[in-house]
Amino acid sequence: MNILSKIGLLLFTISLIAFAISLGGILYQHIVEFPNWKKDISNSLRSYRTFFKYSNFGNFFKIFMPISSACLLIAIFLLWNKPTEANKWTLGAMTGLILTASFTNYYFVPKHTKLFSDEIAETNVSELAALVTKWGKGNLIRIAIMTLTLICFLKGYQTIFTNQ
Repeated sequence: MNILSKIGLLLFTISLIAFAISLGGILYQHIVEFPNWKKDISNSLRSYRTFFKYSNFGNFFKIFMPISSACLLIAIFLLWNKPTEANKWTLGAMTGLILTASFTNYYFVPKHTKLFSDEIAETNVSELAALVTKWGKGNLIRIAIMTLTLICFLKGYQTIFTNQ
């Protein structure tokens, strides 16, 4: 294995780990945090906002998703000489990363802005409850997309190592 392939494999590994951490964060948020702020709307949202006064869950994902994307993009170029099957899985993982980021930015960010902003006092409870329900259903879709992306990562990793 030449030095560029080793660097590519290292970057692919970093990308895989960063993405898995992000998926873990999404699962934690859905299983632990979401049940706490989906009840007793708007009091629970105010309490949640107060707790996350100095930082929020978005800061966590703003670290790991860009790392994963950048490392995977560079790894794809460095590992492109691998068998076609490896390229297919790594491109599948990149597609999943792009889909996850796009879905998050266009679906979740506007909902987060409404749910966790100062406008909460001006929004009626039924509208907030509808947003929370949409957030929960959308998050299940995001978890499915991310799980399929993780499978692509793992299949790509397996294929790269099998063909060494």
